[in-house]
Amino acid sequence: ATIAIVIHMRHRQAETEPEPEAAALLAEEVRDAVELSLDDLAAEADPRRAVLAAYANLESVLARHGFVRKPAETPQEFGRRITTTGALPTDAMLGMTRLFELARYSEHTILGTMKADAIAALITIREAL
Repeated sequence: ATIAIVIHMRHRQAETEPEPEAAALLAEEVRDAVELSLDDLAAEADPRRAVLAAYANLESVLARHGFVRKPAETPQEFGRRITTTGALPTDAMLGMTRLFELARYSEHTILGTMKADAIAALITIREAL
């Protein structure tokens, strides 16, 4: 049982404390994804597609660095887990996650103001890195 606890604690530590070099590479790739997403958001006329694409870009970069959304994990749970690692700013990541959930799961019209909110969240993420 002690070995299992040690293995679990090491796994949790690795998940919550990225190595400095890995953290720097992640920050660089997230910045690149944010820049791409900002360009895509500006060019995309459909706010729903724009928000979905921006979130997908973030999730893709995070997955390449070992931060994969688990099959049973909701987007909010994933967003909270990512922010506990310090990889991304909490308010901006959770804001993008809320916008993603609305765009992905809601039948309501996604307004241009939500696209503007996504742009603001991405700018906050970029500035925090």
